[in-house]
Amino acid sequence: MLKSKEEYFRRHVVRLVEEAVARIQKVVKGRLTRARFRRILQKERDYPSVRWKFAGKTVYVIGEMTRPHWVRKIKLKWCPLRGIYVKYFKTPLDPSRLCRYLFVVDGKYCFDATLPCTGGGTRYTTNYMLPKFACPTLGCKH
Repeated sequence: MLKSKEEYFRRHVVRLVEEAVARIQKVVKGRLTRARFRRILQKERDYPSVRWKFAGKTVYVIGEMTRPHWVRKIKLKWCPLRGIYVKYFKTPLDPSRLCRYLFVVDGKYCFDATLPCTGGGTRYTTNYMLPKFACPTLGCKH
């Protein structure tokens, strides 16, 4: 009889410890995720970036930010935290003009219609971004 009480107590303690470990892991994972997300938001404030939020296995960007222009493709990295492809540019963009670009998704050239576009829906439609500190006459709202 005594042995079954000890066994019951041991199982109870093991279950309590496992629940405590699971709670601690959940709290730590949440804090780490929030810290990673804060770093991502800081990067987006400090550096120009392009994001592709649609499906695709390989995503590249090509445009006026590459050297030589419209020739070299830059691969976007998958961000599992947000579920998008993203690329941050360390070099500042020319503040006096627009920076046009296109995405190359699985070998096909395409643009994101939810972002600012030039070309009016023709076959030469491209996305563009304004530098962070661009001239207000260009329409920048920063």
